[in-house]
Amino acid sequence: MLSLLAARSAVRLAGGLLARHSAAPVLSRSALSLRTFLTTAQLQFPATTAKAKATTTKPKPKAKTTKATAKKPVKKPVKNVVKAVKKPVEKKPKAPKYDRTLMKPPTRQATSAYTVFMKQYLIDAHANSVDKKESFKQGPKEWAKLSDAEKETYAANIPEKKAEYEKKYEEWYRALPLGYFREINRRRKEKGKFMLRTPKRMRLPPSTGYIEFFKDYRGTAPMAEMSLIAAAKSAGAAWRALPEAEKEKYNQRGREKREEWKKNNNLA
Repeated sequence: MLSLLAARSAVRLAGGLLARHSAAPVLSRSALSLRTFLTTAQLQFPATTAKAKATTTKPKPKAKTTKATAKKPVKKPVKNVVKAVKKPVEKKPKAPKYDRTLMKPPTRQATSAYTVFMKQYLIDAHANSVDKKESFKQGPKEWAKLSDAEKETYAANIPEKKAEYEKKYEEWYRALPLGYFREINRRRKEKGKFMLRTPKRMRLPPSTGYIEFFKDYRGTAPMAEMSLIAAAKSAGAAWRALPEAEKEKYNQRGREKREEWKKNNNLA
């Protein structure tokens, strides 16, 4: 009974000590060693908590901006941008329109006895419903069977037809508007056809002072044994070394021949 009272007093004493001090309770050894057969004092030691050291850093003071120290924004220099001037679009000139009926030359007449025969042979074969390919194969064979006298009959009218064609061709050429003849040859060249030439009567003869001199120069003894290329080189050197008075004689001869040709062809 006395031990029970002693234990209770010890517990009260420990409780008073805990109330006085905020730190961890400290019990004496006598209180810890008091045990009874009924109860045992339960001691609870508070967890030791280490005080966390303050590690927060102080914020840096903001830089004070005053009117004197505040920097004004620097304006960038404005570049002189030259605006591209748009050039007016040039309109392409419209291609001239050509009359196709005027661009068609007269039909060329046959220039040999064989062409006259073949033309007539193909006409007759077509009238008799003969195959065109077969008639082209058979025509030359029929021409070979003819005698020379029979072949001459087909060549009888060739000069007259040729002169008639040249007259029609010149009339057609003279009636063409300006620029038509060049356009005709351009189109023929694109198609792979031969180029048309000016009428024969309208072509100037290739007679100049140098050509008249070359005719005389080539008749000399040393030039007779030379080739045409070597003779042309030698004549060119001699023409350049010729005095102006001598050159004028040959030039005058060339002019006279051209004027005579114009008169004969009614082109003066």
